[in-house]
Amino acid sequence: MRAELNEPNDMTASCRCQGAIPCPGRSLSRTSRSLGVLAALVVLVCLAVGCGESESTPSPTSPAASEPNIDKAGLIQPEDGSWRTSGHDSLHTSNVEAPAIDSPAIKWSKKLGERILAGASIGEDGTIYVAAEGNRFETSGHGLFALTPSGDVKWSVEAPAPIRTTPLISADSVLFGSYDGAFHAVSPDGQPLWQYDPEDLSHRVSLSSPAMARDGTIYFGDHGGALQALSSNGARAWSFPTDDYVRAAPSIGRDGTVYVGSNDGTFYALNPDGSLKWSFETGGRIDSPAAIAPDGAVYFGSGDGKLYALTSDGAENWSVAVGKGLIVFASPALARDGGIYVGTTGTAPLGSSQPQQVASYSFIAFDPNGDRKWEFPLSQWIRSSPAVVSDGTVYFGGWDGVLYALSPEGELRWETILGDAPVEQAIEASPAVASDGTIYVGTWDGRFFAIGESD
Repeated sequence: MRAELNEPNDMTASCRCQGAIPCPGRSLSRTSRSLGVLAALVVLVCLAVGCGESESTPSPTSPAASEPNIDKAGLIQPEDGSWRTSGHDSLHTSNVEAPAIDSPAIKWSKKLGERILAGASIGEDGTIYVAAEGNRFETSGHGLFALTPSGDVKWSVEAPAPIRTTPLISADSVLFGSYDGAFHAVSPDGQPLWQYDPEDLSHRVSLSSPAMARDGTIYFGDHGGALQALSSNGARAWSFPTDDYVRAAPSIGRDGTVYVGSNDGTFYALNPDGSLKWSFETGGRIDSPAAIAPDGAVYFGSGDGKLYALTSDGAENWSVAVGKGLIVFASPALARDGGIYVGTTGTAPLGSSQPQQVASYSFIAFDPNGDRKWEFPLSQWIRSSPAVVSDGTVYFGGWDGVLYALSPEGELRWETILGDAPVEQAIEASPAVASDGTIYVGTWDGRFFAIGESD
């Protein structure tokens, strides 16, 4: 089915402007290159939110969690039905208690920017948080949007650089990094709380979505090759160096172990104090977060073309090649029966960030022993991490602009076209699923969609 697109709602009408912060969105920029008046306003904003060197603590962000809610399959399920972070939860299972959609319909769509590359988060009240970017060579048009379930813009904040991370929702804030190196915390109504700025811009935040431990510690990777840990008020707690940049989001085990892969090809397990617990070397870069199973097994893909399964103490359970010329770029998702879902993409030629074209690609289901259960062939690569709902239906986006729904047996349940051509309307963002089953996902042309059950 082809998408019938709605016209975007007027964002200015739904924005609440306060003080020196302009409509339609609040600005997170720390400097201004235009008129002196604007520069003065930005300085006032910085004084209010604390845009100093390294850290700022105008108001603390409280820890997010008590004991997690565990379902019958051993998976974490927030009691409020939210999708609070990249991969749904701190374990990156991408598995949510929600009904499957049988007959899909596009409920609404909205043009938010030029590109949407990261997945959305969903709060306990149903608010959807998603980042969109403008021209990547300019300092305007980049922002974080808060949308109602019906698609209205509640508020937006503008950033001076692209935001390519999935927002993290804590108890009293929304957290995200931007490509200029800053890490931001805003309140649930979009007011700036604090901002962290690395002293060395080589350690800027870039593509690593944040994760939060139960004590409120925030973790994310940076472009300089380190995993950073911030306290709940934005003060730097510690930094762990790797030998190359960290694109992957961290995952956090139930015992507090922090897991993250690096572009150096090494997968790291760290203690909560930042000391190394163990490391495991692969033959290629690690671009995506690991999924942690209820038994502690750790699953992740590498640029060497393999899906790895490690024990919680770093021993290799198994590894399997996903296919000739193929790699796992996106994070795996976990099924309730212990299965692992992954999509494949082509290897990138030396010096290029884009995968090369091969004859065919596959979405693959493995059992916990590493045996292939089934494969679903595609003509375009898959850079979108999957999402799994209660009955085992799995959703993912393709580079062909199609959102797919497969049964637990690998049969196509339905597909919905969100774009008319590869690349321009490709789906790289991972779908997020609300507790009522609504699927939220963005595309490369800056549109954001809500897909629900047809009337």
